[in-house]
Amino acid sequence: MFRGEIFIPKKKPFLNLTLSEKLNWGSLVAIFIYCSVFLIDEKWNLSEINNYVKEYVSLNQIVGVVFGITFISSIFLRFKEFENLNGELKGKLIIDRNGIIVNDKLYEASKILNFKINMIDYYGQKTNYSKSGPYYFQGVKNNLSFDFNLEKVVVNFQINSERHLYDLKWMLLNIICEEKNPFQRSYLKFFDDEFRDTPTFKRFTEKLLLEKRLVHSDIE
Repeated sequence: MFRGEIFIPKKKPFLNLTLSEKLNWGSLVAIFIYCSVFLIDEKWNLSEINNYVKEYVSLNQIVGVVFGITFISSIFLRFKEFENLNGELKGKLIIDRNGIIVNDKLYEASKILNFKINMIDYYGQKTNYSKSGPYYFQGVKNNLSFDFNLEKVVVNFQINSERHLYDLKWMLLNIICEEKNPFQRSYLKFFDDEFRDTPTFKRFTEKLLLEKRLVHSDIE
């Protein structure tokens, strides 16, 4: 049985920045503006700003220290930072051999058609952003959809760990191989090599081949 939380997305803000990104870009923009002021002052030969800064040398030192602390802090902060959630986790999703439960409503497996699922990330998975930005995913880019009678059901949900993702794939493997819901060839694409090498998957595909419900190209 797979249990997960339903994710309800909200509209992303125009600048969808995390704290580390705000510090990083904020410090760069601030130092750019600070330097630009001197360039403008020099170009127009005003000399007022240069004279002021020369008189108060500590101003440059303070600006430099603040910039350095802010910029370095943003680098260290990102290593413990998750992407912005941009939504809320509300409601329960359960997937088992009997069907799919969305909150308290059961969709029986035998009546589910055109099942699709995208397992994109899990909570705590590294983002691989090389230079800036949050270091970890929230695990909420996952979604599933299916037809049930005349209803189209779409659910976004969270996978909360790598083990949770493995459990979901194993549950799907058993549901599909036991044909709890009407089989479709596209369901085989849910599984990577790790699951295709299992006895469960191999027995099922051999059975389909013998029954001529599948050809070898479907599993290659």
